[in-house]
Amino acid sequence: MARIRTVKPEFFSDEDLATCSRDARLFAIAILQLADSAGRFRWVPMQVHAHAFPFDDDIDVETLSMQLVRIGYMRRYEIDGRQYADIPGFLTHQRLTGKEAALASKIPPYQEDAEGKEQVLPGETPGCFPTASPGNTQVSKEQGNRGTGEQGNREGDSCGVLSGKPDDAPPQQTLLPARPKPITARDEAAELRAQARSVIDDLNAVIGSKFSHSDRNLGHVIARLRTGMTVDQLAEVVRFKVREWRDDPGMAKFLRPETLFGPKCEGYANAAALARASPPESRLSANGRASVEALRSWADRKRSEGA
Repeated sequence: MARIRTVKPEFFSDEDLATCSRDARLFAIAILQLADSAGRFRWVPMQVHAHAFPFDDDIDVETLSMQLVRIGYMRRYEIDGRQYADIPGFLTHQRLTGKEAALASKIPPYQEDAEGKEQVLPGETPGCFPTASPGNTQVSKEQGNRGTGEQGNREGDSCGVLSGKPDDAPPQQTLLPARPKPITARDEAAELRAQARSVIDDLNAVIGSKFSHSDRNLGHVIARLRTGMTVDQLAEVVRFKVREWRDDPGMAKFLRPETLFGPKCEGYANAAALARASPPESRLSANGRASVEALRSWADRKRSEGA
């Protein structure tokens, strides 16, 4: 049953969530509404999909959940053959009132052992969780030796699941991603900021400006980097627009981060690429082309006189 939940303004500026896709961020809000008073819910992909994306058959909630698991926003686990999920920060950000505040969760909690190791699911060996990439959630169930009547694990195979008894049926292995490492998302965000700072520094060096590494200036650059543009492309945009605007008093004032790296930046990059691929003369004005022709005529005349 979906419930009314609160989404704080900080949600939209969270750097860890910013490393996830747009669909994953929307999914993060949707699962808040599925969570009970303890932040837990049954993980039944069809039911979760029906709530979060009732009109979007092309979205894979398994893939989206892995993005949220990676940054520590949610956790997936299994108890007695049933899959569950929880949101570790739920009670920190949600204020429960009325009857719900007094209700105890009917879903068993996520548990770690005393040493803080990964949960070991039935039939698995510690450290042998099957991992799934965001683009591929199907993990092979083939483990150890194939067939029936074969006994024991292969030598050196520490992740085999055969018990030494004839395997009348294939062993069941739960397809859950490995435990998340939240620091990965922070490292990714830090790398984006470092790249953005280098772009601002390059702009300052080219035009002699003193734009700071403020969140506003860096934010424009990071937005472009997240669309797939590279630092080299942004550097080319700077040089292209400097050549075009530097000598125009009405346009020189727009040689600034919010304009160069704003929504039109990709168009600037395409124009810069076309200009780079065009013959140099095609980029000249009519007067410029006339001057080039005059110089060529003069050079031809000098050569003929010398002959």
